[in-house]
Amino acid sequence: WREEHAHAFTVANMMKIDLLADVQQSIEKAQEEGKPTAKWKEEMAAVLAKRGWWGRHPPPDPNDPKAVERANLYISRRLDTIWRVNTRQAAQAGVWERGQRSTSHPYILYRVGPSKRHREQHLAWDGLLLPKDAEFWRYANPMNGWGCKCSTRFVTKAQYERYVDQGVPGPVVGDGVPARKPVKTEEPALRPMQYRNDKTGKVHTGFAGIDPGFERNPGVGRMEQLARQHRDRVKRTIRPAEPAQPTEQRPGLRPVTDALLMKIADPAGRRKVEAGIAAVTRVHSVEGLPRIPVWEAFEDVEGYLWPIPVPGGLTADSISINVSKWRPDWIVVHEIGHFIDLDGLSASGYYTSEQESGGRTWELVQAIVRELMETTNGRLLGKLSEEAAERGDKAAIQLIDGYLLEPRELFARAYAQYIAWRSADDTLLERLDSLLTHEDPRWRLRQWPYAQYLPLVERFDTLFESLGWLTRPKNT
Repeated sequence: WREEHAHAFTVANMMKIDLLADVQQSIEKAQEEGKPTAKWKEEMAAVLAKRGWWGRHPPPDPNDPKAVERANLYISRRLDTIWRVNTRQAAQAGVWERGQRSTSHPYILYRVGPSKRHREQHLAWDGLLLPKDAEFWRYANPMNGWGCKCSTRFVTKAQYERYVDQGVPGPVVGDGVPARKPVKTEEPALRPMQYRNDKTGKVHTGFAGIDPGFERNPGVGRMEQLARQHRDRVKRTIRPAEPAQPTEQRPGLRPVTDALLMKIADPAGRRKVEAGIAAVTRVHSVEGLPRIPVWEAFEDVEGYLWPIPVPGGLTADSISINVSKWRPDWIVVHEIGHFIDLDGLSASGYYTSEQESGGRTWELVQAIVRELMETTNGRLLGKLSEEAAERGDKAAIQLIDGYLLEPRELFARAYAQYIAWRSADDTLLERLDSLLTHEDPRWRLRQWPYAQYLPLVERFDTLFESLGWLTRPKNT
């Protein structure tokens, strides 16, 4: 129910979906037409009365003027709440999405709104200035309760420095000029608070200063909901692929996974690795790749591919997978991406003749890598790299430049996501979702949200079709 409040249009105690749709459509229409709130309330009250929903049963005695007046006042306030909560939550979700897309606004500023009275906790958060990936914003991003008028602003690094140096405007007193108040740059701890649902008797744990039902960021909820919807739509539209069959024209055609020689003894671990390999088999085939062993790794790593130098570039010697880790199926797909990059694309002249002559395969791979760099994730990582360089943080620079933005690693991670999508494998898609929603940005930024990744599916389709490696027809 918390997630519903965060990303869905809701009205308390209104359970009929068709009635909820009527209210939602009426608000959308009123906003599009610029209709005053008072006019919308008048029209909506008539609709709700006609549909038998007044929020209070039985209706007041029509012969009791005071009872009728109280009921009308109740309905007026109720409609105010419906309008205010849903429009403000939608607006705040929009602010969040725009701010998250911007690489030039890395910070968020919390401000209280124009209320006569403020919650004590909200006043304590006024002037809070934190990085936009701070955990605080996942739970305490406005609205933070009924009637809350607090808001947030995304700010640039220059604005951040100015606010830290000069403060932000404080409340206006009388006709005077608003005084400056210092900002707070230390992330506050959210204090747990228990409350009881009087209707169900259940005790829930929330946070002090945040009303029950508001402890979810509406922007995060909406983005995650859209991601789930898109993933489900992708799964519905992808047909299971038929295994590739040799033909007279292509007698050597076989699945890319035929080139993998399993050397894993542990039965459970082997099954996990084979599940990832099966997803690759459903997507595309190749011919002419050499056999490559898949060994079980025992080091404290998830997986790696052993490269060896050859004239004109590199090739793959073997793949090692640590089956004791939580996602060997995902890791083996990632390493197969390296394998195809080093063995398959190299065999097509990716690193040698086509690179020198500007061939089609080289151009397609370079287009994929460039597009990965230019995604919102890529630009954000670039900014983080610059900030790490300014701080002299060598470990962060090595992680970002040496891995997260390294071209071959970008290609392998994007390839793993491509296989998850094109195979529609439930387990791989769950692995992808867990990475996309990871609390640590060093993990979350390894893969690409659905909106960023959509154009890359087409890029990979074109690449593998040009090589004759795509089992699945492009239009599926």
